[in-house]
Amino acid sequence: NSINVDSTSLISGRGGGVLATISNLTFFFCNIENNYMHSNVNDEVVDGSGFRFSESYTIIEGCKFKGNVIDSVGFTYGGAIKFQLSELELVNSSFDDNILNNGNGLIQNYGGAVFIILSTYIIQSCNFSNNKLFSSSSTTSNCRSYGAASYIQNSRGSINNCLFMNNYASSDCTSSVLSVSYGGAVHPNDSNTNFNECTFINNSCYANGKKAESDGGGIFNMNNISIIIKCTFNKNSVYSYGGETNAMGGGAFMQSCSVTLDDSF
Repeated sequence: NSINVDSTSLISGRGGGVLATISNLTFFFCNIENNYMHSNVNDEVVDGSGFRFSESYTIIEGCKFKGNVIDSVGFTYGGAIKFQLSELELVNSSFDDNILNNGNGLIQNYGGAVFIILSTYIIQSCNFSNNKLFSSSSTTSNCRSYGAASYIQNSRGSINNCLFMNNYASSDCTSSVLSVSYGGAVHPNDSNTNFNECTFINNSCYANGKKAESDGGGIFNMNNISIIIKCTFNKNSVYSYGGETNAMGGGAFMQSCSVTLDDSF
């Protein structure tokens, strides 16, 4: 299938916006706003409130993703977009106020705006602001929030000339054995991810629990090969509260990585 979509709006949908498999897709100057997905099934996977693409080649240019929400008690992936086994070019687009909200179940949130897995990608000249992950419970054994703007798993690509500002990842599970919040902006995991001329401003992680870990206010890099060139980190932060606490890497945190830093601060 080959599909071109130009100057189209998908607004206030229930059950997500667009689902595509084994397709060639182009989206130009589209608005994807206020789409909503909900599940009250404890172990259900809920993903991609705006777009869900698998085994597809996708170009998205000049599009706006705003206010897309997933509300669940299970596993949530990609408040605006989920890409799996795909090739992605994401250019000159904005992601604002997209939210994953998860409570009182098997609480795991991945990618408040964008979730990428087993894919190749280029993200160029995009803005990510005020995207949020909320994990909260007074009963669950553990809760996790990974990558308020984007979570990237087993993938290869680059993020160039992008702005990440005021994104927030939170795990507030007071009775939890483990409450984890990693990557206030971006969390690449087992991936090759390069950052070029990106700016990270006022992104943050928060964790509260019996054992609370909050790491990587801007970037949380795990098991990656990364090159970070001419990037700026300003006023990013991490906070942990509760019993046994850990909070590291207000700007960036690297674990089991091969990282090259060039002219970044």
